[in-house]
Amino acid sequence: MKTSPAGSEQFHKRRSKKPGKRNKGTVYSQSGGFFSSLLSDMLSTPFMQKGGAYSYSIYLLHPMLLGLFVRAPLPQTTVAGIFALVVQIALATGTIVVFSAGSYTLIEMPARLWLRAVLSDHRRHWAAAGLAGIVALVVGVGATLGPSFMFPLRATRLDDLGRLKAALVAYRNDHGSYPATPDWRGLFWPGTIAPDWLPGLVPHYLPAAPRDPRGTEIAHAQYIYRSDGQDYKLLSMLPEDCAFTVWLRPDLDDGARNRPGHCISFGYWTEGAARW
Repeated sequence: MKTSPAGSEQFHKRRSKKPGKRNKGTVYSQSGGFFSSLLSDMLSTPFMQKGGAYSYSIYLLHPMLLGLFVRAPLPQTTVAGIFALVVQIALATGTIVVFSAGSYTLIEMPARLWLRAVLSDHRRHWAAAGLAGIVALVVGVGATLGPSFMFPLRATRLDDLGRLKAALVAYRNDHGSYPATPDWRGLFWPGTIAPDWLPGLVPHYLPAAPRDPRGTEIAHAQYIYRSDGQDYKLLSMLPEDCAFTVWLRPDLDDGARNRPGHCISFGYWTEGAARW
């Protein structure tokens, strides 16, 4: 039996939803569309596009570069300590961005443009993968060798301190104590007779007492030593690689002098001399 137009209209009115109510799925769909559009707009900004372009270089460079500025120990809970850490992080972040932008601008972007010009479409993805590998290799080698170029004296300084420590241990094994000093001794240090700034080791345990590789005559930029016979402390004072070295070797961090953001010395010591 056919229904009249009026009956059909009443039937559809009964099936329709009550006025004022909206389908939850519709609300969620509209909200999702809004946030998707907002996210798309944010990611399309020039700043985010540049960040995406630099991201690969940032990923490769950030461990080495952070190590130059941010030390492992947390700062003291003082305004000065927290401010120093914030400055270090800001400096590290800025340096990472600058280095990454340079890596992208000078290496990656020209290579991509060249590949697009000489290769067909179906070969570009293989070439891009190869390019990424080359960039990773170049940056990885730079990150590995970079500290040697930035701190060329670091290896010599660590070798000197290691030889001095071994000589002190050998001296103690033979004599039952370390070479004793009334106070701190160092090349050009007040009261020290140069060049025998570390008594008792030359020539039996060392051919000569090593000197800081900078070759300076500044007293507070030398190796210094102090011992009461039972304990000793051996330090490199004001080295240019101080923060980087103690970040890599926290066992050398002189806690008696160093503070977050202010590295003064590193070296070796016995437990009883740690706070000297």
